[in-house]
Parts: sequence; C-alpha cells; structure tokens
Amino acid sequence: KASTASTLPETESGLIKRLFMFKCSLIQIIGNISHNNTAAQNLIRELHGLALVLDHMRIDDNHPFIKEYAVVALRSLLENNPTSQAYVSDMEAKGVVQDPKLASAGIQASLDSSGHISVKREASTSTSSVNENSGT
Repeated sequence: KASTASTLPETESGLIKRLFMFKCSLIQIIGNISHNNTAAQNLIRELHGLALVLDHMRIDDNHPFIKEYAVVALRSLLENNPTSQAYVSDMEAKGVVQDPKLASAGIQASLDSSGHISVKREASTSTSSVNENSGT
C-alpha cells in the first residue's frame, strides 16, 4: 500500500518544532543580511529588529543555540554603525525575568533603581521537619 505520510495532518509537536526552527532561521537571516550592509542595519533598526534580536539573548530550552545566533546577529547589526550602537546603548532595563531553573537553585536576579542587575542567592526559608514527624 502507498504511503500516506504527505496527506496526514501535521502533529502539534511537529508544528511547534517548525516554529522554533523558523525563529532560529529568522535570527540567522537578520545577521546574514546585516553583515557589512549599513542600509540593511539601518532598516532593521527602524523596524525594531534590534529589540527582536536582543529578546533572543537568553537560554531557550526549545532551541539551545538561538542565543549564540542572536549574539552573532547583534554583532553584524552593530558593526561599523554608530547610530545602531547608540540606540542599544540608550536602552534601559525595565525589569528582570525570573528563570524557574535559577529560582529552584535559590538564585534570584533583581534590578536596582539605577538599572543595574544583581544576582543573589536567596536565604533558605525552608526548614527540615524530619524530627517533628519522627514520633509517628
């Protein structure tokens, strides 16, 4: 019997995988287009592409290398472009996104009033209750 793989509906996990690959490809394309191309660098800045690239400079479990692609893309976007460099330099941190993995390790990031980010180990609030339950 002939294969019906091409007529089967795409699974949700397959669609999600393609979406993440699209994001990665988009970041790579932005970096490649803007490499040594001031007109493209300026257009991407005007279309808020710098913020898009900066938003992907974080660990993403669904695509572990997107952060690295974003670093390379940002380098291409800012290279020999003082206007874009000033644009990024003038950005201000608005807040800190708490990572659940860091929180589970007892680490918390915070933003002070001057815009500086600090990372601290949280004081342990849980106490052992082994002795309390040992009599039952």
